[in-house]
Amino acid sequence: MKPKKWYQFAGGRLLKTGLAVLLTALICDWIGWPPMFAVITAIVTIEPTASDSIQKALVRFPASVLGAGYAMICGFIFHEHPLAYALTAMATIYTCYKLKLYSGTLVATLTGVAMVSTVHDDYLFSFFIRMGTTGIGLIVSSLVNVFVMPPDYGVPIWQQLINIRKRASLLLRMKAGEETENGPHQMKETFQQMLRDIEKTDTFCAYQKKEWKFHRFRRGQVRDFHYEQKLLELLRQFSYHLGHMIYLADQMDDENDTMSLERKMMKALADELDDKPLGNEAQQLQIIQELATHFKEQTRGMNVADGYGPGEVFFSPQTSYAYELLSMVDLMEEIQYIERRWRRTRPKKHAKVYETGTLKE
Repeated sequence: MKPKKWYQFAGGRLLKTGLAVLLTALICDWIGWPPMFAVITAIVTIEPTASDSIQKALVRFPASVLGAGYAMICGFIFHEHPLAYALTAMATIYTCYKLKLYSGTLVATLTGVAMVSTVHDDYLFSFFIRMGTTGIGLIVSSLVNVFVMPPDYGVPIWQQLINIRKRASLLLRMKAGEETENGPHQMKETFQQMLRDIEKTDTFCAYQKKEWKFHRFRRGQVRDFHYEQKLLELLRQFSYHLGHMIYLADQMDDENDTMSLERKMMKALADELDDKPLGNEAQQLQIIQELATHFKEQTRGMNVADGYGPGEVFFSPQTSYAYELLSMVDLMEEIQYIERRWRRTRPKKHAKVYETGTLKE
């Protein structure tokens, strides 16, 4: 395993945090105010997007006012007694909760508890200095997040889409018997990881939308984002059918009449997910037609009007299995259609990421 280079470790958020702390400390030193509270605030205010930093800063400042106020009161009454720390923390958390200042609770509690031991006289003056330093930390970190190294989530989103495809392909190969070393437990672990990749991609998409509120963007970026969201939605639907098929395995007969057809279809779907060239397309079409015929034969005799009693099922596990597989075939056609349209204009950086073909955790 190759060691990560320094610039791979030092991501944008890490560098922005260091810059915000440096600027905050320099400003406080220039004014002559203690930088500790400003630096604490600057560290926790750096968020993945500029929008989150600004929105949470508007919540964290009044929350910090509450924490500092409780620290002054408890410090005046109890001085540095342990009870002062406990009451300051409890009162700050309770008030923030009641006022729904949830994102400011941590900053406010840290500010309040730290102030108890630093103020011994002139409580009102100390209170306003603490509010000033907190305000400096919030403003500096928010400005740094807006103007310094604005993030672009296009490539991370595309990398996660590749991860989802490759995990889906791996699962299909496991089901088809190509990956014999992995048991049912490993299959379910891989499926859960695919679901986590989908959630992570959703988060990146939300971040990208928020970033565009504060930064200029090109029409091409919006077009690419539209395609990425469409692919994500199709892969999400694909995962639903794949997951149901995985959990049907316990009820399946491995030697049923159509299992060989289903395995061939799963291998073909896995190749398509890996973007490999198809083999005999006529043969693939014949497999799909045979599976569809089997599904129709299994469902032709169903009549809901005949009644539905306890223990009865509309679909046998074999019929459900065929339905899930045919649904994935339909979705794969949609995925390929979207990709053909996007491939004409897909950014080179996306194509380069796809060519690597590696899963990233």
